[in-house]
Amino acid sequence: MKRFLLLFFVLINYLMYSQLVWQENNTGVYATISVGEFPAWGMSDPTLDGSVLPPGALIGVFYIDDNGDYACGGGETWTGDGMIAISPWGDDSTTGSITDGFSEGDSFNWFVR
Repeated sequence: MKRFLLLFFVLINYLMYSQLVWQENNTGVYATISVGEFPAWGMSDPTLDGSVLPPGALIGVFYIDDNGDYACGGGETWTGDGMIAISPWGDDSTTGSITDGFSEGDSFNWFVR
């Protein structure tokens, strides 16, 4: 039953979020998020639903764009070992009212593919 539920949730996740565009815009403003095993800081390998992510999994952080859609703010491929850094891009202030990155106070929306 657990396997069926896991498969069901993976399938729903795929159907709902498979249309996400995983291309990020370099806006010149960014932060750095460390993901991975670093025991000195109490960090372990990333997991999804209690299972460690497999090598090759794409980890992305998304913001909500002007159309109300998820837009990729940064992403990296999980190597399966050690630590990776994800750089979520901030909103470019020179593009006026166009939202093309994270603004101060925005939530990070995480997706794994």
